Amino acid sequence: KCEWYTCFKQDEYFAGCHLDAPPSGWDGTKLGGHPNYNVGKAPDGIVTQGTKLFCFSVIMWTAGATMNSMDPEGVVANNWKKLGLHITQCDEYAFFDGMPTGSMHNIDSFTNAWKMVKDDGRWQFNDWTVKADVDAVFFADRLRWHIESYKLPVGSPVYVQNTDFKFHFLGAIEVLSNAAVQRYFERGWECDAK
Repeated sequence: KCEWYTCFKQDEYFAGCHLDAPPSGWDGTKLGGHPNYNVGKAPDGIVTQGTKLFCFSVIMWTAGATMNSMDPEGVVANNWKKLGLHITQCDEYAFFDGMPTGSMHNIDSFTNAWKMVKDDGRWQFNDWTVKADVDAVFFADRLRWHIESYKLPVGSPVYVQNTDFKFHFLGAIEVLSNAAVQRYFERGWECDAK
């Protein structure tokens, strides 16, 4: 059962997404939504999802610190590389160049980051793709332990819910199975078109 947002047509010029039914006076034609469901553990004898990780961070290499008590993202990312920590502990990883627009245009930054992941292609050869903000606390082995404990059937399109707010998926760490990334690349344009 989909418990989150569904998009509805208001009129020929506007559509919006709502948790429940469209507001009164709207056309009400359903334009989209996503049938979310929990994926259960695989039964005995069924192959389960692996734990091979492709991780990435999007870095504003030349931007200054966002707070006086913090180092700039580029300094933090270079420190992770030097010490072999954070996403460098994943099976494969990438530091992608961020957009100069900053958090005011977070949706554009998100879309651009996933375009870089698609173009890079390494996500295809891993079981999971992880976006970790450079200033997030992230331990690859701890994530592997968690996703292994899920015992999901291979090929399950899964994202790991990381918040109870709105879409249940946002923030400093985002985790998607290979099949979920594939589905996003196949159908994500539908969201952009709405």
